[in-house]
Amino acid sequence: MTTSNIRAVRSVTAACLLGLLGDLLLRTGPWSLNLALWMIVAVAIPAVIIRGEGASTVRHPRYWLIAGGCVLAALATTVRASEAVWQFNLVALLTGLAVLLYQAGGGGVDRMTPEAIVLACWRAVASTAFGAAGLLLGDVEWRGASSTGRRVLAGGIIAVPIVVVLGALLAAGDPAFAAVVGRVNPQTLISHLFLWGFFAWITAGYLRALLVRPQDPGAMPPTPPRFGVVEVRTVLVAVGLLFALFVAVQLRALFGGAAFVSAESGLTFAEYARQGFFQLVAVGALTLGLLLVIDWGNGLAVGARALAWGILTLLGLILVSAGYRMGLYVSLYGLSPTRLYAGMAIGWIAVAAAWFGVTVLRGRRDRFVIGALLAATVWLAVLDVGNPEGFVVDVNVGRAVAGAPFDAAYLTGLSADAVPALVAALPKLSVMDRCAVVAGLEASRKRQRSGGDWRTWNLARWRAARLITALDSAADHPECVARPAP
Repeated sequence: MTTSNIRAVRSVTAACLLGLLGDLLLRTGPWSLNLALWMIVAVAIPAVIIRGEGASTVRHPRYWLIAGGCVLAALATTVRASEAVWQFNLVALLTGLAVLLYQAGGGGVDRMTPEAIVLACWRAVASTAFGAAGLLLGDVEWRGASSTGRRVLAGGIIAVPIVVVLGALLAAGDPAFAAVVGRVNPQTLISHLFLWGFFAWITAGYLRALLVRPQDPGAMPPTPPRFGVVEVRTVLVAVGLLFALFVAVQLRALFGGAAFVSAESGLTFAEYARQGFFQLVAVGALTLGLLLVIDWGNGLAVGARALAWGILTLLGLILVSAGYRMGLYVSLYGLSPTRLYAGMAIGWIAVAAAWFGVTVLRGRRDRFVIGALLAATVWLAVLDVGNPEGFVVDVNVGRAVAGAPFDAAYLTGLSADAVPALVAALPKLSVMDRCAVVAGLEASRKRQRSGGDWRTWNLARWRAARLITALDSAADHPECVARPAP
């Protein structure tokens, strides 16, 4: 058999094994330790498939660097219990898998353009969804496969109806055997077959794109849009004027204070601060996307670059306004995980905008993506290591100590990441808030008792369970125990 056919046959075998492992590990949630174990095996499988071959992209250190990042993102799900942080890690994991396919095609990750990473993600989705069919119907040369393998497959197909008939007769002739066989739930069996087939299918498609038919990143690139110079400058001028007007209004609100805000919008200054920062974050992301599309299609000429620099400067002022409004809102109403993520997103967009100016606007478009990805990696690492929900608790406890209201019901409703900070904060809280936290933690323990098995083990949930179990409200906080009426 040819090398390509050997890889194809091995990829089919590996996909079947990964499908079985996926059914055993990933059929229960929330995904945590099970996802990490599955990913470790999945990134090691390609090295097994190409064993004995010479040079290969899978043997390149960059493969293991990117694959190691995917494994770290999966392992992070065993550390943090926050659903939002879990989703961020999942996005990072999927993006890393798409970059692996780009690397397999011979593309330099350090020179990846913005449209290239979009195309790589699209190809990863298409390969995962439809690649298994090409692997089975086109890449595997069944005539060249070993005769033993073909005979085993044929024998298995013939054996299925025979085993079913003989098994039915044995069950009818022996009640004990019938009782054992009867324990097999057809719905459970179907669910196992479905999950095995699903994970095997997507894995086969991915392995095909990674090892059997890696796609050249330069093959059939999307045709960039073409805009006239006048049209581009008109769009940039219009956006710049809109941003300048917005910044002017923000300066009036900053120096005019509550009187200006009330006169113009009918809102109090607190109500004014309470809304808008999420929309400003979206404005920042869309503006970067617009500039990237314009540069992709036409390349920003000298005049357009000057306008783009002006827009980036005004965008920086808008992001400062969003950050100021966020800080004001937190000082009035407290911090929540969503507000923290929005504030961190403002920081990432500011870094990406500055990097855009350093790279794209200076003719180094192929350097933009790697810098933005590194900034996003640092952003995610801060979330994984820093425990955002614990930070949220600390900030709100500090506000409560200073006399601000303390929302115990909301904070005890966060994930297990918040439990260590809540337990540590109990001595600082008032009696009423302390009792509310103790009651909320007890309710949290009751909810977690119905959790999954070892496959869903998570460090934050394990630690939280131990802390709550060790928290004896009757001994440590007798004021929170209801006393019977005399």
